Amino acid sequence: MTIGIDYIGVSAGVVIFKDNKVFMALRSNKARDDQGKWEFPGGSVNFNESRKQASQRNIKDKYNIEFNIRQILDVYDVIDPENKDHWLSTTFLGDFVSGEPSIVYPDKCEQIGWFSLNQVKNMNISRITKLNLKSLDKLCLC
Repeated sequence: MTIGIDYIGVSAGVVIFKDNKVFMALRSNKARDDQGKWEFPGGSVNFNESRKQASQRNIKDKYNIEFNIRQILDVYDVIDPENKDHWLSTTFLGDFVSGEPSIVYPDKCEQIGWFSLNQVKNMNISRITKLNLKSLDKLCLC
């Protein structure tokens, strides 16, 4: 059985703010989907784990960053009929606390960096990040 294909996958990500910039990760060509696209990072939610816990675990494990969660930005159904996958994705807003950002899994991520939201709007971004930007616009953060 494959998560997101044989049953709905649940993921949690975060838009991490630091000094009026946001943290972004470039998905590698070996990533499950959205290869070569920039994203507000996250990952799968494990059984018996809250979405908040999952977002903090994934970001710490993958990028060595700790952050505080402000609020939920939005929840999205990400349905891809072509690849026959379906994810329920939550994105949080968060504030950087500590850590020296690094790429722990180079097979999943090729680059990382801090960018202004105006820069993000001009980047090649993932499906969920496009939805995130629309939600951010509604909050007047951009």
